[in-house]
Amino acid sequence: MLSFYLLHPGRSSEPSWGEVSQFTLGRSPAPVQGDLFSTSTTPSVARDYWLSWKKLEKELKEGQLITVLKDLEQPLIPVLLHMERRGILVDPKVLKDLEKELKEKAEKRKKEIYEEAGEEFNIQSPKALQHILFEKLALHKKLGVKLKKTKTGYSTNQEVLESLSEHPLPRKILAFRELTKLLSTYVRPLTQWIHPETKRIHTTFHQALTATGRLSSSRPNLQNIPIRSELGERIREAFIAPKGFLLLSADYSQIELRILAHFSKDPTLLQAFSEGEDIHRITASKIFGVPPQKVTSSMRAQAKVINYGIIYGMGVQKLARELGVSQKEAKAFRDQYFASYPQIQSYLKEQIERAEREGKVSTLFGRCRFLAGMRSAHAGFRAEMERIAVNTPIQGSAADIIKLAMIQVFPLLKKFGAFLLLQIHDELLFEVPEEQAKAFGKKVRQVMEGVYPLSVPLKVNIGIGRHWREAH
Repeated sequence: MLSFYLLHPGRSSEPSWGEVSQFTLGRSPAPVQGDLFSTSTTPSVARDYWLSWKKLEKELKEGQLITVLKDLEQPLIPVLLHMERRGILVDPKVLKDLEKELKEKAEKRKKEIYEEAGEEFNIQSPKALQHILFEKLALHKKLGVKLKKTKTGYSTNQEVLESLSEHPLPRKILAFRELTKLLSTYVRPLTQWIHPETKRIHTTFHQALTATGRLSSSRPNLQNIPIRSELGERIREAFIAPKGFLLLSADYSQIELRILAHFSKDPTLLQAFSEGEDIHRITASKIFGVPPQKVTSSMRAQAKVINYGIIYGMGVQKLARELGVSQKEAKAFRDQYFASYPQIQSYLKEQIERAEREGKVSTLFGRCRFLAGMRSAHAGFRAEMERIAVNTPIQGSAADIIKLAMIQVFPLLKKFGAFLLLQIHDELLFEVPEEQAKAFGKKVRQVMEGVYPLSVPLKVNIGIGRHWREAH
C-alpha cells in the first residue's frame, strides 16, 4: 500500500489491496482466507503479494523513491501502531461543560440575530439568509458589496458574510456559525469517540493518503481541532494526562519558512534564522519601511500572513481577503516582499519552470508529486498546478522531517516510560511520567533539532502541562 501510494500520491482514499493488484498484476488478487498473516494463508495469496511487491519495487527504484519507503514510511509503521494503541485520555466532564456553555452562547446569539433582523428565521437556511440579508435589508447595496451568484441565489458563505461585516448582523451570524460548528463538529463527536474501557480516544492515522506526505487522522479527525479562537482552544483542555503523568508538546517553530530559506538560499532569510531573529518582524520592517523596533503587533500579524501566503502560493485575490485589504494594496505588499527577498522570487520561478519541464516536484527526501496539468490551457487549473508546485516541496519536506523525528524519538520512549500520542502538523504530543518530563523534553528537543541538517537551524518549542492546552 505504501509503495503504491508513493508512486500515486494525492488520491481521494488509501489504496486497497484489490486496486494495487489490478495495477500491478492486471487482475483481482487471490481471495484471502481469514487473517492475512495466519498460517492458513494460501500460497496463491503469498505469490500475488510477492509478484506485486517486485513490480512496485522496480518502479520505486526507477523513480528513486525506494529510500523514502525504506527510511521513512516503513520504519513509521510501528510508531503509528504504538500511537493508535495508546490513544489519548479525555475528560468527558470538560466536554460536557463546554457543550452546555456553547449551547447557551448559541441561544443568546440566536436571539440577538432575530432582534437585529426584526423577525425569527432559520439561520442555518441559505434561502432564509438570502431573504433577510439581500432582500429585506439589502446590505450589499448599502455597503457597496458585489455578490457571488449561485444556483440557489446569492452565496451566504463566510467570505460573503465577512465582506458585509461592517453591519452587526453578518458579524453575529458568523459568531453563531462558529459556536454551532464547535458543537456539532468537535465537542459532541469527541465525546462519542471515547473508548468505554480505556477512557481514551484512539484515532486512526492515515499514512498513505495526502498528496504532500503529511499524516492525516480519522475516527475522529484530531488534525483540525481549532486553535484560532478562545473557545476552540478550550477543547484542548479535555485532552488530559493520567495521574502521575504530564503531557509534553514538542513543536517545530516556523519549519516551513526555514525550509524555504534552505531551498531559496535568500541571504536575508538565512541570516534572520541563523541569528534567531523574529522573521515576521523582519518582514514587517521591510514591507512597511520602518525599523524592526517600530513594528506594531498589527504590522507583524500582516507580515505573518504574507510570509505563509507566499509559501502556499497564494494569489493576490486571496492575499487581499486574508489581510482584509484591497487587491491593489495586497499586490503592493507582495511586490515589496519580493523586492526585499529577491532570491525567494527567483526560487519560486525556477520551481514552476522545473515542474513544467519534469512534470513533478520533489521534497528534500525525494518524495514526488506528479503534476500533469502544468501546461494546461485552462488558466485557473494551471494557476492551481503552479500553487501546488511551489507549496508541495516545502510542506512535503516539513512532513518528511517530522516523520523522521517520530522514528528517531521512538527508541527514547521505553527508556523514559513515555508514550507518543499524537502528531498534529508540526507538533508531537507525548505522555511522560512527571519526574521524567524535563529530562525527556531536553532529549526530545535535541533529537528533533538534529534530525536533518538544513542551512538554518531547526528550532523546537517544548511545553509541559496537565492538559493539551497547557502543554501547547
